[in-house]
Amino acid sequence: MAVLFTVFPVIGHAAPLDLSPRDGVTKIAETAAGNFWDFVKGILWVAVAVVLILAAFYFLGAGGDSRRIEKGRNMIILAVVFAAIALYAPDIVGLIRHMLGG
Repeated sequence: MAVLFTVFPVIGHAAPLDLSPRDGVTKIAETAAGNFWDFVKGILWVAVAVVLILAAFYFLGAGGDSRRIEKGRNMIILAVVFAAIALYAPDIVGLIRHMLGG
């Protein structure tokens, strides 16, 4: 019984547990997610460069062939989509978080 009288005042005066978004685990998770996104963004930019180079070869080697010109044009559109994802994905995620109240 003496233990209860000594423990409860300590519990009653203890600081509330702060689980704000800036605690240690959240910082580690945010850092890991940021590093992963930087890695993915780098891969996307490499893909943009490779696709643009391949599209240039299709255009140069087309020789008037409409299929190869169309394939080169489609590859350029693909490169633009990759670039848009690499540029705007963090903003879109932030917008969705803001809309959801996070």
